[in-house]
Amino acid sequence: MASSQDEYVLTEDDLQYFGLDSDLPIIRAARNPDSRILTAMLAKYNEMGENTRGRWKWSPNAYVPGFTYHCLQSPLTEAIQAQLPDNVRILLDRGADPNGYPLDEMQKYACLSWRFRPRDLMSRSPESLIKQNPTPQSVPLTVPEVVARVNGMFSFWKSYDSIPFDAYSGGDGMTPIEVACKHDSADILQMVIAADPDISFWKLSSTEIPDPPTHSSLSVSNPILCAIKSKHTKHLETLFSLGLNPNSIPRACRQHSCSPLMACFLYHNPPDWNTFSKLVSRGDIDYNELTPLTKVHCLHIVVALLSLSALKRVLSYGFELAKAGLTAFGHTLLHIACLPWNPSYINVFGEAIYESAHELRRLPFSAAEIGSIIFDNGVPRSQPTDFFAAQEELALYILSQSPEPDALLSAPDCHGNTVFHYLAMHRSINEGLLQKLLTFSGLSAASYHNTRNLVGWTADELKQKGLAAHVEVRKPFWRKAYTSKILENGKLGHQ
Repeated sequence: MASSQDEYVLTEDDLQYFGLDSDLPIIRAARNPDSRILTAMLAKYNEMGENTRGRWKWSPNAYVPGFTYHCLQSPLTEAIQAQLPDNVRILLDRGADPNGYPLDEMQKYACLSWRFRPRDLMSRSPESLIKQNPTPQSVPLTVPEVVARVNGMFSFWKSYDSIPFDAYSGGDGMTPIEVACKHDSADILQMVIAADPDISFWKLSSTEIPDPPTHSSLSVSNPILCAIKSKHTKHLETLFSLGLNPNSIPRACRQHSCSPLMACFLYHNPPDWNTFSKLVSRGDIDYNELTPLTKVHCLHIVVALLSLSALKRVLSYGFELAKAGLTAFGHTLLHIACLPWNPSYINVFGEAIYESAHELRRLPFSAAEIGSIIFDNGVPRSQPTDFFAAQEELALYILSQSPEPDALLSAPDCHGNTVFHYLAMHRSINEGLLQKLLTFSGLSAASYHNTRNLVGWTADELKQKGLAAHVEVRKPFWRKAYTSKILENGKLGHQ
């Protein structure tokens, strides 16, 4: 890198700007290793008059709005992402906001993940959404939200209309301290902390967003989650020394938020046992914390891995199966153990199954899976069955530990589906497990043959109709959002 003593003259390329389809000049300078460019651009900014048109393009507090482009950016966050400590220092010394963005811009970005969003979300101004969204985000799960799940297939741990912020180019942790926790440099993190960003909400045990809101309360993530998800957990002790609550769950995106404990399993396969053990060794960890909307417990996430050894390892720390309870959608631990992994595991060729299937076991570590392949050049792929033994072992263990196994076997979820319904939905049914569950108690067979889901089918009927279903590339009843079309490349679209 050139010496900071060398004088740099800005070029036309440095100052070029073609609108929001290109990067702001200050954004480009912030991520350029030659810090002289950033210094010269900030000097130009200071020399310009307050009313000079376009002056904001060189401001240390310029930003790219997130509501329209789904990618909040500021010079400071770009310098942090590029891991350029000199540029971070220069920006902070020249007055860059350590929170990255104006508070109202954080609020606009957060409203992308709000519940009760109107269908014309992107045609509305963010200001109107903020002012005209009358139902509080904090209300418990509503009946219309549960009913809406019948229009698709959804991961059990999140809401039907949650937006995956980490799929956006901006990411899900957008304040400078969160961005710093996604990367390796401890020096940069310390620089950001020294600039005194808002961390107030992340220190609270309160579950409600304060009024007026703060940058930290409007974040769709938090620094602890960013460090865990990005595998930069060496920052955790620094964060805890600041007083951050190790149980903190984002409240601005209630549909798919999680706790730090859950993140060790949601975002890593195999699980991040090192971070998990460090968290549970603390005296202030809440083992039984639930997600704010879907009421998912850490054990629900662990069971979704279909690993009895993982479950027993978690239980060895003092977790209790009985404390998991039901999710907001009525799922027991046994339900989750029997759910299909993704839509390609479901026998969507049978109309009764298609109309009954709405829940998936899939976790975010498979987020790169854009579509669920069923066909290759018109030839159906077989559904994987290598999980059968692990599923059987786990399900039978959960039943053996329950004081009321009959209740687990017959319990309906919000769709009226029992564990038998979910096993019967698979394209390849785990017959070994199904038969053992049918003989587990005197009432299990009765549940299998007699309990009808909300569509009107028993598990036995689903199985028989699935066996009789003809495999075709297109079915006339594929009309819902998740299977409105089977794409030409053989991918079954899903949420």
